[in-house]
Amino acid sequence: MLQKLWILTKDLSPFTLHLNRKSHIMVEIFRTNVKNKRLAGKILKALSLHLPAFKFNFDLDDCDRILRAQSDGCPVECHKIIHIVQSHAVEISVWEG
Repeated sequence: MLQKLWILTKDLSPFTLHLNRKSHIMVEIFRTNVKNKRLAGKILKALSLHLPAFKFNFDLDDCDRILRAQSDGCPVECHKIIHIVQSHAVEISVWEG
């Protein structure tokens, strides 16, 4: 059975998780200072290369320049994500909602 979980980001834009009882989807949200799509693309490429089990996306329209990390069943490796993003001279922290 598939369930939907609606999450609102800080700017109240909706973010939907589809939950399946057989798998546990985990999402972590980070604040960054990424300002352009080119840098976001480089970071996404590096994250996908080093952490292929995760899905990543940016919301650069959000005031906190949100980076979302999603995994299917395994814990989100925050320390690795932070290290990879910081290696691009970007500020990043776990979003405290």
